[in-house]
This record gives sequence, C-alpha cells and structure tokens, in this order.
Amino acid sequence: MNGHLEQVGLGFEVESAAKVTGFSAGQLARWDREGWYRPEFGDPSRRDLYGRIYAFADLLRLRTARALVDHGVPIRRALAVVVDLRTQDWREIPRTTLYVSGRVASARRDEVEAAGKDVTVVEPEEVAAKVADEVRRLAIRTPEQIGATERRRGWVNGWEVFAGTRIPMLTIVGLMKDGWPRSEILESYDRLRDADLDLAEARLEERYDVAS
Repeated sequence: MNGHLEQVGLGFEVESAAKVTGFSAGQLARWDREGWYRPEFGDPSRRDLYGRIYAFADLLRLRTARALVDHGVPIRRALAVVVDLRTQDWREIPRTTLYVSGRVASARRDEVEAAGKDVTVVEPEEVAAKVADEVRRLAIRTPEQIGATERRRGWVNGWEVFAGTRIPMLTIVGLMKDGWPRSEILESYDRLRDADLDLAEARLEERYDVAS
C-alpha cells in the first residue's frame, strides 16, 4: 500500500486533478463554488493560477466518487460519501472499503444491505492503484514535447514553458546565465532533457529576457 502513497506531499492544480479523477475541470470548479467538494488548498478568492490545489488525498476521494458514480450512485450522494472521508487521517483513506446497492453507498455494509439489492464492493486498493498510476502519467512527456516549448492562456501566467511541464523557459535561461552547469540543472529539474537545455542555450545566445 505504501507504494500507492508516495505522492502524498504533492499538490495538483485543477487540470491535473481532472485527468486523474475522471471528472472534468469544469465539474471540479463548479463543485468547489457550490460547496459540494472543495480542494484542500488554494487561494480563498479562487481567481489566480493556483486558486484550486488538490492534495493527493483529494484525488483518492474524488476517484472513489468516480467509482461510485460508475456503479450508479448519483453524483451528489457520491460526493457526500467521500466528503465524509475527510474526517479520517489520509493514511486510512486507501483502507476504506465502500459498499454500493442501487443508488445507496456507504462505508457500512449493513446500511446498503438494507436496500434489499445486490451489494457491489468498491475496493480501496484498486482506487489507490489507479490514482497512483494516473499521477505517474502526469509526469510523462511525449517525444514531440522534448526540446519544445508552449504557451497557454492561464497556464503559468502565460509564460513560455517547456512543453508538458510547468517549468518556465526564463527560469532555466536565468540559471544558465548564472553559471549553473547542465548536469546540475538536469538533476534539479528531472523532467527536462538535453534537448530542452540545447533550446535554452540557444535562447541565452539570443539574449532571452530573464529580467525579474
């Protein structure tokens, strides 16, 4: 089980949380606004880039809600069930077996058996394994992204970043200007590759603006 929990200290912005949980970014934002499910961290105004930051435990709960919905539980009920898991220590979340019967879901089997229908079990280990796998996938860059950059509206303040990452070009060019060796940059930014640094060196020669 510990292998599934290696990412517990990380925070995930709404787009990444959407990829992991199976819900859309729009749904997550709406549920936050309406109080159905609020992320662990973020700016109270929710207006800046990091306004909504989801903890690893949030991903576990929301992916569990996704499993409940897939078994026929209405979304508001599914969210209510996983919100109740907030009262637990995060280490207990992957151990919480849930039971589903019809449109009812609970951590107590006797409650759903009262519905008089077949009971489906949502196994916590399976949910945790799926979340851990999706989190690992977030870090994978495609070959086309290596040595390339991108800009997206509302993404890292619109800065130019290395494709598939949130690492600004100006950060790496600034480190090179300060004399950091390539090996140290690659060690500090393990998602970058030599082709990325080749591009950064070319930008440095072009007098890329690294002014703060």
